[in-house]
Amino acid sequence: QPEAKIAENMKQKTRYNIRLAEKKGVTASLVEIDRFEDLVRLMQQTAERDKFSLHEEDRYKKMLEMLRGPECKAFMAMAFYEGRPLAANIMIDAFGMRTYLHGASSNLYRNVMAPYALHDFLIRDAKAKGLLAYDFWGIAPPEAGDDHPWAGISRFKNGFGGAVVRMPG
Repeated sequence: QPEAKIAENMKQKTRYNIRLAEKKGVTASLVEIDRFEDLVRLMQQTAERDKFSLHEEDRYKKMLEMLRGPECKAFMAMAFYEGRPLAANIMIDAFGMRTYLHGASSNLYRNVMAPYALHDFLIRDAKAKGLLAYDFWGIAPPEAGDDHPWAGISRFKNGFGGAVVRMPG
């Protein structure tokens, strides 16, 4: 869809947080494997804060090192504030779709909305590269209540608009 339509489909609060991040000076970019330790640090903070388990570090690194082909490429992206990485994602571009696999954010400067800036950047970048879809890859079932463990994650992802696709299993 055109960028204006993508933004229009976002929830008002998501658009607000994206603009706030921009106003605060948050920037986002694709990064190389040399930023892997930043990713790991952010993932550890996120796992501790949000009480979930991580895979072994080597799993993430191997994914980034091995999925390098033209049909399926894993990569990292980060959002920065005052030169400091505040949010990081592992993404995969494959067969016309960009998929969000893993994400993390710092305990610092949460008020600058770095994760919103990062996804906004990644959606725009995917569109510029001719990809056809952006998959946030997993939310709580739509009928789940606010007590579902993924309720906050789902609220964040749903804020960007789009369609919910149910898969068996």
